[in-house]
Amino acid sequence: AFDKNAALRETPAMPAHVRGFEPGPRAVSGDEVFVYLQGFAPHSPAVMAALLSLRRSTRAHIPDLYPDDRAVLGAAGVILEEEVLPIGKIMERSGCVLHHGGVGLASACLSAGLPQVILSNQADHRRSGDFVAREGLGEHCAFSKATTAWIVEATRRAYDDDALRSECRARAAEFASWFGHDPTERVAREACRLIGIDQRSPEVA
Repeated sequence: AFDKNAALRETPAMPAHVRGFEPGPRAVSGDEVFVYLQGFAPHSPAVMAALLSLRRSTRAHIPDLYPDDRAVLGAAGVILEEEVLPIGKIMERSGCVLHHGGVGLASACLSAGLPQVILSNQADHRRSGDFVAREGLGEHCAFSKATTAWIVEATRRAYDDDALRSECRARAAEFASWFGHDPTERVAREACRLIGIDQRSPEVA
């Protein structure tokens, strides 16, 4: 669904793989809005105002925030994570996810049955955002066009709308089937073949 080169392939793409993530519906529902935004978003007044207006339990990883914005968000009760959280923890804690549309996180949310709101800022992120919106599993807007009101309304719907949450959960197993074996060993083997060297074991590499 997110493969922009699908028409050029002679064999199928490898299955999705997100390191440290076990695909499939969550056993329990979290109650946080998880925010992961990068690029221009940390310096966007519209994004900052939206986060202050959500009135929902919010945890965020937003690299390169201005110190003043960090202080304001912290004072408003937004839990700011300095490091990227393990994706399994995000799935466990969240009721919905607001992010920039990276295909790994988008796929994990689909597999876990989590509604998502995507603010895309580049082509591959627009592709995942378009898919999520088209399938009725969340909201998508180009970052450059997203207003504070749109972000707040879309995120509250993703968090509060029982019908949306039920639809995401109902289709989670479908998206879990996208995932497969860890492809990194296969990639390493093929790379070594192409450059004509013997593959080393992980302990030696």
